[in-house]
Amino acid sequence: MRILIISILSFFIISCAAGTHISDLYKYTKPVNKIILAPVENKHALKEIKDLFRQNGWKVIVEDKSIETTEISENNRKRVSTEVKLAEFKLYYDSSIVLEAFCTNSSKDLPLDYSLSIVDYRTGEEVYSARGRGCIEDEIIPKVKKDLSEFIK
Repeated sequence: MRILIISILSFFIISCAAGTHISDLYKYTKPVNKIILAPVENKHALKEIKDLFRQNGWKVIVEDKSIETTEISENNRKRVSTEVKLAEFKLYYDSSIVLEAFCTNSSKDLPLDYSLSIVDYRTGEEVYSARGRGCIEDEIIPKVKKDLSEFIK
């Protein structure tokens, strides 16, 4: 019975420790301004990803349809607020908790299936994509940080 319990626990520990991360950084132009549109939420690893941009001098603007982002110009025409208009990239993020796994470093860490994409806001071209499974603190954030090290500088 002990061997069975140890085997099951080992499987759970290994299932999170052996995370996956598949990513591509495509050709992009160096940002003129460091403004990125991001989802309004802070779901799972999204807060840490937004913080990564902020720590590198980026302005993170949330795009929320319920927030009015228009101004009245001199000729009484409505236009998009300057910051949203100047944003060069848009961040897309999705994740779900992996219930059959757990993370060993912290009770606050979560094992996730995730996908992340950064798109050139003007052309619609994808400049970065990543997907995988892993723990936020041990695997996801360090790998995303490494992937984007040149892009976010």
